[in-house]
Amino acid sequence: QLYQKIVSNWDAIDNLGPNLLACKTLYELSMKNELREIARGITENCIKGIHNQGRQHITKILSEITPNNCSQLDITHFSTQFYAAMQTTHRKIMEEASNDYNSKTQRSCFPPEIKEKVAKLIEPPILNMQGLLRAEFEECLHKRIHDARVSNAQHRLIGAVQEEFDRNINLNTEQSQVRIDKVYQEELERFTQTIRSESEAPDQIELRVIKFYNSDLSIKAANATTQSVYNLLHTLDVNQFQKRSQELEEI
Repeated sequence: QLYQKIVSNWDAIDNLGPNLLACKTLYELSMKNELREIARGITENCIKGIHNQGRQHITKILSEITPNNCSQLDITHFSTQFYAAMQTTHRKIMEEASNDYNSKTQRSCFPPEIKEKVAKLIEPPILNMQGLLRAEFEECLHKRIHDARVSNAQHRLIGAVQEEFDRNINLNTEQSQVRIDKVYQEELERFTQTIRSESEAPDQIELRVIKFYNSDLSIKAANATTQSVYNLLHTLDVNQFQKRSQELEEI
C-alpha cells in the first residue's frame, strides 16, 4: 500500500529519486514471499494427496499378482498400468492446485508476472514425489512377483516330488529316492535360473538409490524452512558418484 501511494504522488517521486526503485523492490519481495507461502501450503497438500493416492494405486495393482498367475505375467503391463494411473492422478491434483492458487491470489496487489512465476514452483515437488512413488512401486513390484514365484515354485516342487513318488510307488526305497531326488534337483535348477535372470545388476541398484535420494532431497528441500538441513545438502551426480567410488576402491 505504501508503494502504491508513493507512485501516485509525483512530488514524492521527485524527492525519492533512485530510492523509489529500492522501495519497489521491497514491495515486490513482500508480495513474492506472500505468494510463495500460499504456493507452499498448496504444494504440501498436493504432495500428501498424490502420496496417498499413489499408495492406493500400488496396493490395488500389486493385489492382482498371485502365485497362481505370476508365471504368465508381463511385468511391463503393471508398470504401464501404474504410470497411467499416476498421470491421471497428477492431472487431477494439478488442476485442483491451480484452482486453489488462483482463488487465494485474486487480490489486485499481487503483480501478475510474480504471481505467474510463483505458480510454476508448485509442480516440481509434486513431480519429485511421483518419482519416489514410481521407485517404490518398481521395488514392490519386483518383490511381489519374486515372492509369488517363490511360492509357486514351492508348490510345483512339492507337486513334482509327490507325482514322482506316486508314479514309482512299487519301486524299493532306494530307487524311489534316487528318482525323487532327480526331479527335485531339476525343478530347483529351473527355479534358480529364473531367479538369476530377474536379478538386478549392481550398477542398476546404485542408479536407483541415487535417483531415490535426489528425488527425496528435492521434495524436502522445496518444502523446508531456510535453516533446514535439507537446504545444505546437494544432489548426487551419477557419474561423479561412480568416479569417487572407484577412487576409494583404489586406495
